[in-house]
Amino acid sequence: MDLKWLKESELALKAVSTSADMIEETHTEGLAVSTKSSYRDLVTELDVAIEQHIKKVLSVSKYAIVGEESTKGDALILPANAPVWMVDPIDGTTNFISSIPFYSTSVGLIEGTKFLVGAVAMPALKEMYFTMGDEGAYKNGKRLKLSPATIKNSLVVASFSGTHLGDEQRRNEYKFFGTINDASRGCLRLGSASVNICYVASGKLQAAYGIANRIWDVAGAISVAQRAGAKVYFEQLEGTSKVNFAVGCPDATDELAGMLKTAGLADLKPLN
Repeated sequence: MDLKWLKESELALKAVSTSADMIEETHTEGLAVSTKSSYRDLVTELDVAIEQHIKKVLSVSKYAIVGEESTKGDALILPANAPVWMVDPIDGTTNFISSIPFYSTSVGLIEGTKFLVGAVAMPALKEMYFTMGDEGAYKNGKRLKLSPATIKNSLVVASFSGTHLGDEQRRNEYKFFGTINDASRGCLRLGSASVNICYVASGKLQAAYGIANRIWDVAGAISVAQRAGAKVYFEQLEGTSKVNFAVGCPDATDELAGMLKTAGLADLKPLN
């Protein structure tokens, strides 16, 4: 095993596995829920508690930590030459409070557009996705490896923008969703970008894309998918926490990234 990033991989795995325990021990009934940027952007007291817990676990690392619940507004400028931890305590909070199992707790270590380490726990599904050093990616200890696919024989999943970007932008997103749905075996929306990408890494889905998602939503999962052999196209909207991405089987993802550009939704660059 390549020992580079092994210590950080073990730390990320510890952070999400212990957070998953916290989620499993919590009953959603009676949980305090509030809104952030809009009536659709929900946060619970558990989101905040888990972020604090993860930060404590990661505090033994020398790298800075950015968490969803402690980051205010859209602005986010990251150092280009220093790794940073990205923490999403519950990605898919709306699913969580609705007892829909597609949610996760996610930790990723990134440096610019390099996705170095990732761990994603899905408590309701009893699934754990993680990198281990530079060697590869795993689900519950089993090595992950993608199989070839084109868009035509792919099941695709989408993560829509979480903030209102204007009526025309939203119409274009919905139109593109329909275009991909008709060009493939279907296009889904599960409500959690990290779940989407991990399902690609495990071969359940063949490609995923997202428009104006948050970097902490995807950092851990992209690390896992990339180590599993996924092709990654990526774009960070300058000076913000928002990112566009396409991840999946190489041929399908090449097609998907090209279609996103043609639709005027994203100008993605390949990372591998």
